[in-house]
Amino acid sequence: MPPQLSDQQLSLGYWLVQNRQNFRNIGVAILIILNLGLWGYSSWRWIKVFAIDKAHHEAMMAEFSANYVNYEGVHTWDAPLPFVNLGAWALDAGGGRYDLVAKLRNPNNQWLALIEYRFTASDPKVTTKIYKDFILPGDYKYFMDLGVESKSSLATPRINIVSLRWQKVVGALQKKSKALRIDVSDAKFLGNRGLGLGDALDISRVEFKAKNNSSYNFWKVGFSVVVLAGTKPVAVNYLLADDFVSGSEKFLDVSFFNKLSASTGVEVKPDLNIWDMKNYRDFSGALGADIKDFGDFRRQ
Repeated sequence: MPPQLSDQQLSLGYWLVQNRQNFRNIGVAILIILNLGLWGYSSWRWIKVFAIDKAHHEAMMAEFSANYVNYEGVHTWDAPLPFVNLGAWALDAGGGRYDLVAKLRNPNNQWLALIEYRFTASDPKVTTKIYKDFILPGDYKYFMDLGVESKSSLATPRINIVSLRWQKVVGALQKKSKALRIDVSDAKFLGNRGLGLGDALDISRVEFKAKNNSSYNFWKVGFSVVVLAGTKPVAVNYLLADDFVSGSEKFLDVSFFNKLSASTGVEVKPDLNIWDMKNYRDFSGALGADIKDFGDFRRQ
C-alpha cells in the first residue's frame, strides 16, 4: 500500500501547487534583477575606463613606453680616449732640411685610429704636407714628415690632427698578437767610422733583421727606424720591405746622410695595419674586418 499522507502534508502540497506560478515569477524576477545588475556594473566599468580613467591610462601607457636609458652617458662611457702625446722633435737632417717627428700613443685597446695629420713648424714660412696614417689599438707610433726645407733652425714642432676616425675592433689585442708577428733582431747603428769611411763623409747606417713569424703573407711591411741618444730621437727614417711572406727573414738597412752624435740605441718598429685587407697577399678577410684602404701612407 502507498504510504498514507497526513493532513499537514496534503495542505503543504496543495499550497505549493497553488503557488507554483508565483514561485516561477519570483525566480524570473530575481534573474532579471541580477542581469540588470551585471549589465549596469559592466556599463559603469566601461564608462569609467573610457571616460573617467582614460587620462590616467594614457599617462600610464606613456610611462611604460618611455625610454629611460641615458644613451649619451653610455656613448660617453664607451667613447675612445684621446691620444697621449709622448713628445715631438725637429731633427736636423742636413742641407737645410729637417725631419719633423711626433710620438703618439693610442690608449684604447678596442679602437683602431685612422687619422690625417700635418705638422706646424716654428717657422710659419715652412710648408708641411697632410699625411694619412693609423695607430693600432693599445699601441704607440712615430709620425714623421721627412726632409722639410727651412732656411732657419726649427724649434719643437706641433702635430695637428686634421681628421680622425675611430674603428672599434673586438678582440683587437688577441688579433694583433696573432697577425703582427714581425720580429726585429740584431739592430745596430754604424757611424761613418763603423762603415770604414773615416771623417771624410757624414754617412751612417742602421742595420737589422726582420722575420715574419705570422701565418700571413704581406705585400709590404713598413719600419720606423729611430736612432736614440738616451730616450731622445736624434735621427729618424722609414723604409718599406716588399713581398714579406710567412716565415721569411730579411736583412734590411737604412742610411742617414748627416752628421750624427754618438748613438746610445736604436728602435726599429714594424708598421702594418693588420685590419687593412689590401695588405694581405692571396688572402681575403684575414681578420674579418672591413676597413677602408688608406693607401701608401709615407712618401718614398
